[in-house]
Amino acid sequence: MPKATTYRRPLRPDLLSDDLLSELGRRARPRQSEIIACLGQKARSDSGNAFVAVVVAAAKYRQFAALYENAPTRSFLRSRLTALRKAVGTARKILGSGDGSLLAALSLSGLPEEEARRLDFGFGSKLEAMLSLVESAADEALALPWLSGPASSQKAWAEGPKTALAIHCARIFERYRPGKVTRTESKSGGFPAFVRLVYEVATGEIGATLDRPIRDAIAAIRDDRDVKPPENPLIGDQLEEFRRHLRKL
Repeated sequence: MPKATTYRRPLRPDLLSDDLLSELGRRARPRQSEIIACLGQKARSDSGNAFVAVVVAAAKYRQFAALYENAPTRSFLRSRLTALRKAVGTARKILGSGDGSLLAALSLSGLPEEEARRLDFGFGSKLEAMLSLVESAADEALALPWLSGPASSQKAWAEGPKTALAIHCARIFERYRPGKVTRTESKSGGFPAFVRLVYEVATGEIGATLDRPIRDAIAAIRDDRDVKPPENPLIGDQLEEFRRHLRKL
């Protein structure tokens, strides 16, 4: 892809829809001067990129919020893993029983001949090896301490959408005003005002209470976690997004 010689628009995540970006862009446009004022002098010389970064942050929040709403609780995830382990164990037992008529029926219905014979011989089956891998992975997942106990009714996520948005805002703010991600308000707004502004762009809601997400984002800067990477994995990549949160529980 050729590089522009002057203004270079940031690449938008592939799975953020044009309709969503257009909607949020229209909502953000009347607030552009406030956005740039919050981000300071450095953003004034890079206003196009700063504006797009805010719209993308708002769009990611919207997608994350929808994904979070449908996310399972920890106890439900445990029940699914338990059911999977049981089902895989049953499948392994049946396939390893040496039932030639069963294997013949499967081979007539699409199971590769080579795989049917390996199952019949009881040696070298790729299917059996994969089932064994899944069963082992389910066992290890069930051993994770956060799947049970007092937090079992909570979502299986490391942070909620508002905290994720505040952390994303911290990345943007740190880029344009390094070292200024604090709770201090200023005439130009400061970091807390910036988070509230991006949240308003995302939701249309004014006056939301965001004190805790803002505090968590400031702690992330202080602890040098989550903020230094330029971006999270694309929110549209649900598998990687779930993995990211599960690693942090």
